[in-house]
Amino acid sequence: MHHLSFSLTTVSVALAYMVSVAGSFCALLCVKRIRASAGTPGEVRWLVSAAVALGGVAIWLMHFTGMLGYGLAEDISFDIGLTATSAFIAILVTGAGLYVVTRSDRVSLRRLVAAGTLTGLGITAMHYTGMMAVRVQADLSYDQRITVLSGIIAVVAATAALWLATTVRSGWAVAVSAAAMGLAVCGMHYTGMAAVTLERDANALRPQGADALSFVLPIFLSATLVLFVLLFMLLSAVDEEEMSRPAKAPAGRRRST
Repeated sequence: MHHLSFSLTTVSVALAYMVSVAGSFCALLCVKRIRASAGTPGEVRWLVSAAVALGGVAIWLMHFTGMLGYGLAEDISFDIGLTATSAFIAILVTGAGLYVVTRSDRVSLRRLVAAGTLTGLGITAMHYTGMMAVRVQADLSYDQRITVLSGIIAVVAATAALWLATTVRSGWAVAVSAAAMGLAVCGMHYTGMAAVTLERDANALRPQGADALSFVLPIFLSATLVLFVLLFMLLSAVDEEEMSRPAKAPAGRRRST
């Protein structure tokens, strides 16, 4: 067996970070709508939208976008079933965490830590389920210490993300928070990838599954469409609020009797 390592490109890191920031930005805006629509049918819609944006785009899509930047002497392919499972895990645990922290106007530290731990462990499960979906002509092994560190980073990052999601209000704060969340998500991913060691197995069968470009690229384009739909929903909600507000009479103008 011969030692192999993943090689990483700067372009892929930048693209993965931008994907994570875009998803985080939409998720933060959706969380604001959750609070505004509390007690109405729209609350569930915004919760699902936030989970898809944060779990499905900012976390899961970032993971597979980052994987496109790793090159080996042989091809990388993906198991479709495990990849889909990892997406389901990411959206489910993120939605659960958001549900916990948006149940009250004031989030207690205990509730925040519980939600952050649940979400962080779920993100870790998503990452390593996604890694199980990777098919290469080599044996993968993990450094246990770095793996544990990646899990700790995931819990801390998830807790910080949920705290930001429930406290951020202004537009600039949302943008800055999305940038910070993107750094946290990428930090967990690349720490987890640093734990990976590969040993070439010349006797192993050629990896079966969907190749990176034909599989991940359509997912990337689909997720981009999802983000555009979410942004349209958010802008439409703002317009509806503006239209529902009573018009104010111009200053200095008196009603005639």
